[in-house]
Amino acid sequence: MIRKASKEDLINCSELIQTVIGQVNAKYYSPEIILAWQEYNALLNLEEEIKHTDFIVYEEKGAIVGVGAIEGAHIKKIYVSPNYQGKGLGKVILESLEQRARENGFVECELNSTINALNFYKRFGYEEKGPFIIEKNELSVTFTRMTKRI
Repeated sequence: MIRKASKEDLINCSELIQTVIGQVNAKYYSPEIILAWQEYNALLNLEEEIKHTDFIVYEEKGAIVGVGAIEGAHIKKIYVSPNYQGKGLGKVILESLEQRARENGFVECELNSTINALNFYKRFGYEEKGPFIIEKNELSVTFTRMTKRI
């Protein structure tokens, strides 16, 4: 079941995101980037993010197994527990975020994809628009900017 995240959910959301980054994304990025990425998704940052995004959770049997967030028409994050990947939850979260953007009058969604999520987004109609580089604390990470008409 998808629902809006509450402040009380954020501890579990942060733990889920930390796990995904540490287990899935770590295969594609350096330890320094993984650490910075995990810090960016720490509880305090999520508490700020929930204030200005539409932050949702996918809950199954009382446990949060997926999260997503959109700000305007910019999809900020989608994470699915490693134990639930490949079962369609990411698609459900993505469709829910796109629906929220449509309800707010947007006709296109955009996002910055990681290396490992690129094919996921392509499967659902997102098109590559070029590299997007984030630099912070002497680290540089290249994402792929993607868009889709919704």
